[in-house]
Amino acid sequence: MTPGAAVLHLLNFAAPAAWMALAMGLAGRIVFGSGKRGMGWICTSFVRFGVVLAALLGSAWVLGADGRMLGWAAAAVAAATTEWVLRRGWR
Repeated sequence: MTPGAAVLHLLNFAAPAAWMALAMGLAGRIVFGSGKRGMGWICTSFVRFGVVLAALLGSAWVLGADGRMLGWAAAAVAAATTEWVLRRGWR
């Protein structure tokens, strides 16, 4: 595998995490409203990106392959839980 192909594989692995980070930010505004938050939109997007990427990496490590449904479910639950915590949904 060439270095360019390796970079493309890594970018394609991280693309769903980036998409979910942005989509959950928009969905959070719809569900929770645009109330006051502690961090800005860009900072929370990076937090969500990191959590979802960690969930995808963990599922790939545990399951032995990426793209399995259990891995996608773990990423969705991680993204939703992170959004709930960032928006202080328990209040």
